[in-house]
Amino acid sequence: MKRRYTTARLFYVPMLLLFLAAGLLLPAVQAPVARAQAPAVLPFLSVTVANAGPGSSSGPFFGVLPISGDWIGYTISSLNCGHCGTYVHTIALRDTADARQFTIHTATAQDSFDPARIIGAQDIQVAGPYLLWRQPARPVSPAPSQGFNAGDFDCSLCLFDVRTGQARQATALAALDPSGQGAVRPVALDAGGSGRVLVLVETTGAAALYLAALDSAEVRPIPAAIQPGN
Repeated sequence: MKRRYTTARLFYVPMLLLFLAAGLLLPAVQAPVARAQAPAVLPFLSVTVANAGPGSSSGPFFGVLPISGDWIGYTISSLNCGHCGTYVHTIALRDTADARQFTIHTATAQDSFDPARIIGAQDIQVAGPYLLWRQPARPVSPAPSQGFNAGDFDCSLCLFDVRTGQARQATALAALDPSGQGAVRPVALDAGGSGRVLVLVETTGAAALYLAALDSAEVRPIPAAIQPGN
């Protein structure tokens, strides 16, 4: 019995040594290493279009204009009195293809019905090479009480062309209000750049829609029941 036990022990000892040797020869298994993920790559190049710096409760405030081809645009407004809302005093256009940029300071004036309220650029439309807006007209005999501040361009219904970098009075549209006492309000410009524009003409007690051309006398009334002031 003792001899059989001794023989078994002599058999297992070499086997144990063989397993230990095999373990030393096998490559060590490394524990998984946590790797930091690479930051996500944006599918576009971000570009800072405007930086107004520190802001306050009175502005400046940015407004976005419709995209027109390679051109993007925005407005900059400031706060009127607490209950009067904001007024636009700056319009900016930027060509994303070649970085051309135009910054237009518009005319502003005090509201004749509410001197605490300031009126700036209104009814701003952008399409094709054109930027169209209306702004307070220069008074014939400006008085300090009227609070008129001239803009970069002397016009009341202004047409700006990005091809020339200049603006002028949209005389064909202004002619829709011969009295000069109403308001010719651009509603939409043809996105194809044809120069056709939908305008709302408001006069005392009446309002009408027209499809007009920027550079010709071509005008077509659009039948619609519209209340003045809407």
